[in-house]
Amino acid sequence: MKKLLLILVMMVMAPSIMKADEIIVGKETGSTNTNPFLSYIHHSWTEIIYQAEEIGQACTIESIAFNFVEGLPFAINELNIYFAETTKTEFANKSEWTPESELTLVYSGENVVVGDDAWEIFQFDTPYEYSGEKNLAVMISKSSTSFVEVLKLTCCDAAKSIMFTASDTDSSFAKYPTADGMSVYSKKPVMKLITPATKLDAPTNLRAYIRQDIPDYNY
Repeated sequence: MKKLLLILVMMVMAPSIMKADEIIVGKETGSTNTNPFLSYIHHSWTEIIYQAEEIGQACTIESIAFNFVEGLPFAINELNIYFAETTKTEFANKSEWTPESELTLVYSGENVVVGDDAWEIFQFDTPYEYSGEKNLAVMISKSSTSFVEVLKLTCCDAAKSIMFTASDTDSSFAKYPTADGMSVYSKKPVMKLITPATKLDAPTNLRAYIRQDIPDYNY
């Protein structure tokens, strides 16, 4: 009985419970290998537009994740991810890159292995405050000496929502583009946003009732 009382007291005194929140952006319709990492080309820059309605709220973003469904893992020598809020809803032409001055670097990594986890998570050093008022542009630059022919991610259908430029030999293609993109696609990766944990208050006003009518019990 004393053990029961101790457990209840610990529950009351315990710090608030923390629960991570996740927002899945995009409804899965299939998979694509024209993914933000362009695994089959060494150097690339990709920009993806996610609609504010898809995200559904203002939020603090601590990390993002993409869902790999097929292919072999490979290492990326240098990977950078940028965010920007934009009124742009699609790429009307191949020169519509979001201005470099509007980009915020949210993730930078070296020798990053991708494709070895179902949801590949990229943790930010500094959380990004998304207002929820505009669409979210996600830019990913990748430079790698290795590649794989096929590495597929879950995707959703969205007209003219992803544009990229890439090269197997010129590493400058992993930098902010100064020319038109190579192609505009209408299938973008499903993205998961991970936001700060929700604080759940610990239970209060708990009471323990001790029965003293149990035969032969030592109270």
